Amino acid sequence: MLKSHCIVEYYKYDINLIKPIKYICQLTYDILSISTDEPNINNLFKADFIADANIDLTNLPEDINGKDSVSWLSDQLALFFVKDILNKVDLKKTSILLIHQTSKILYALNKSNRSIDKKEESNSDKKQSIKNALVRLIKEQKLIKLFAEKISDEKIRNCIKDSSILDVDELYLDCVTVEDTDVPFDVPYFEYSLLDEDLINTDFTEASDVWINKDKLKTELKIEVGSNNDVSIIRDLKIKKEIGLKFNSFIFPLQSNLDSYIRSNRKVDFYWIQVKDVFKS
Repeated sequence: MLKSHCIVEYYKYDINLIKPIKYICQLTYDILSISTDEPNINNLFKADFIADANIDLTNLPEDINGKDSVSWLSDQLALFFVKDILNKVDLKKTSILLIHQTSKILYALNKSNRSIDKKEESNSDKKQSIKNALVRLIKEQKLIKLFAEKISDEKIRNCIKDSSILDVDELYLDCVTVEDTDVPFDVPYFEYSLLDEDLINTDFTEASDVWINKDKLKTELKIEVGSNNDVSIIRDLKIKKEIGLKFNSFIFPLQSNLDSYIRSNRKVDFYWIQVKDVFKS
């Protein structure tokens, strides 16, 4: 009898760096306050960094001690550093196959399905393992040092660099959440050529919104997504609902029940992927 045992599992995730970023921002502001009688957070960072982060410092709320300014700036910087850090991490040593920032969907290899001798992991163990991997990858980027490089004042910059010893695990424990998706997906992937183009719309999206483990896809799923980074969102033509992520010639689902979007002469190919990679006896 066939049972569902997909080689890929799907999770909703969130990464929020507000705790470590606010800690570093407050530390930086405290040093700034000691260094000058009139601390001005507007001039704290290098101009090119503020431009890259797309932060308008003219919107900083006024407060007599700068606390509101620090909180507002921390929120903005936390969003920037999530994308900045994840663009630098190496997923090769993890079970994570793909991360899509916009939908907050994470694809992970079902490691317990790769060996008949491997003990079945509980769902909570799997989620904890993925969370631990993401926390480790984030911490390896040395956030305090990254932050320090953006500071314009050399003395303050060096003080923050010297504070990297405070970059402790406790700062990151609550930064990552991993939860189950609402519904299981039909297949882990399929080729774009299977889709009926009369039923869909393709919208270009930034390649930086997607982090993909090409090596693991090749070794574990036996697919090569290619060296280019042509990324698009596939939507239902009528209701505009996101149904998949197109990475070069492959589709990675963002919804279930996708067989209605498959060309009639390619449905057998779609169902074969289910038999091969989703179900087993």
